[in-house]
Amino acid sequence: MKRSILIFLSCIALPAYAADFSAYVPKGWKIIKSVKGDLNGDNQADAVLVLQKQDKANIIPNDSMGLPELDTNPRMLKVLFKQADGYKTAVENTTLIPPESDKDNGCLADPLSDVSINKGRLKVHFEWFYSCGSWWMSHSDYLFRYQNDRFLLIGYSHYEYHRASGEINEYSDNYLTGKRKRTTGGNVFDSYPDRPKVKWERLKKKPYYLDEPYQYPTD
Repeated sequence: MKRSILIFLSCIALPAYAADFSAYVPKGWKIIKSVKGDLNGDNQADAVLVLQKQDKANIIPNDSMGLPELDTNPRMLKVLFKQADGYKTAVENTTLIPPESDKDNGCLADPLSDVSINKGRLKVHFEWFYSCGSWWMSHSDYLFRYQNDRFLLIGYSHYEYHRASGEINEYSDNYLTGKRKRTTGGNVFDSYPDRPKVKWERLKKKPYYLDEPYQYPTD
């Protein structure tokens, strides 16, 4: 399944340091998700916020299949490092997390599923579910690690299956080893042959850091 979603937003002025989460919420925005955990190895509970703009002008009518209205308000992922008496901005990203609705596909549900911190790593989980217009369902995971003063994407995985045929396609990228594990031939239905085949491929992508604009993979 091919998908290309790229969102460019102008820079939003937020404080570099504050004692409370509310200081990082611009007027007209709100926090829709937050999670705490140590991300830089100092045994302090850092925080990750997902912010969403609240502009009625970005809620548009849907003239095609799907929901009657589409919320296309932009979102921001913001990482805060815990300090002695507050938090310090580590990085903010306005391109990784898409809006709740896709103006070009009203059948796509909100892709953002979860944001979590585990063993010092930040994971962003997406679910790609179409109520109409596509037989495919999928999910994707992005795994980031803080090193050399930046958040590096160290792993990416994508899994999808066809709701009619049961066909499974999946791959997992390890950016530390530069290898992709691609699995094909699987099937989710018991009545169909399940013959998964694994192929290893060499990655040619350059490293991606969370402080850079992101473009969704098309394979």
